[in-house]
Amino acid sequence: MAQAEWYYGIAGEQHGPVTREHLRALAEQGRLDRGHMVWREGMAHWVPARSVPGLFDDVPIRLTPVAYAAPADPALRRALRNARANAVAIFSLLILDSILLAGYWNAALRGRGTWLTASVLWGWAGPAVWLSAAYAVVYLAYRWKYLAHVPRTFKTLAWVGGLGLVGLLALQHLLLVLLR
Repeated sequence: MAQAEWYYGIAGEQHGPVTREHLRALAEQGRLDRGHMVWREGMAHWVPARSVPGLFDDVPIRLTPVAYAAPADPALRRALRNARANAVAIFSLLILDSILLAGYWNAALRGRGTWLTASVLWGWAGPAVWLSAAYAVVYLAYRWKYLAHVPRTFKTLAWVGGLGLVGLLALQHLLLVLLR
């Protein structure tokens, strides 16, 4: 019978002495992790279990899922929720303003005489693009630190929407200059 000579530490508690076979069984059961500390007489100090040769041979690496922890601070939780909502709003404004501007330029270039004339559309599209672009630029400038904590999808929506709105503003003025 093998001699019980190994000690191991889990969650700050020392266990043992146990045999090497017992350590191996604990590793196979997933109760002893590669990062847990082990020691036996003759060793200068405790070492991670992964450094013991043969202890984890043929033992699959177990990945422990990490749960997402919501921030404890209610103000930060609210700011992150608002960041997600504002990211969606900025991208939605890009889409709506694009539709308004496309309608305006369609009516202006074709000279249509319907109720949706170029002047009516310009009354909506002009201020809408200005206000939307200003909102996006100010939001992204002052609240960018909260966007770092939201999922990538919302970051992408915010930045594409914000840059798209600034691009629409530039395009709007370029077309006005060219068509005058």
